[in-house]
Amino acid sequence: MHIVHLGSLPARDVMFGFSPANVADRLTADNWKTKALLRMHGDSLLYIIVATGIEQWSGNSVYLVRASSLDETASALSARFSNLEEALAYANGEDGGDIAINTVLASPEEYTGQQSATVTIFTGPPS
Repeated sequence: MHIVHLGSLPARDVMFGFSPANVADRLTADNWKTKALLRMHGDSLLYIIVATGIEQWSGNSVYLVRASSLDETASALSARFSNLEEALAYANGEDGGDIAINTVLASPEEYTGQQSATVTIFTGPPS
C-alpha cells in the first residue's frame, strides 16, 4: 500500500466545485497546475487533474492522475507516476493506458453548468 501526502488540495479540485473555466483540451507542462480535463467514461463525465504528492515511506515525489466523476465518485482510472511526462501522457489518453482505452475526450460544452462546492470552509464563529 502506498500512502501519498498531497498537501492542500488545488483550487481546481472538484471538491471545491466545477467551473468550465478550469478545463483545458489537453494538459501540458505549462497548464497542469491550474487546469483539468473532462473525459467521458461510458455515461459518466470524469474530471481529471494531475497533482503532486510525497510518498510517506520513501519520501519520493510522485504525480497523481486523479479521475473523479463530478459527484466525487472515485474512479479506478486514477494512477500514480514517478515523472510528470508519464502522468500527462496518461491523463491526456496519449499512452495507450486505461484512460486512452476506456474514455473519450469531452468538452466543457458537454457540461455547461457550474457545480457548487461540496465543502464549506468556516473561518471562525459567526459574527
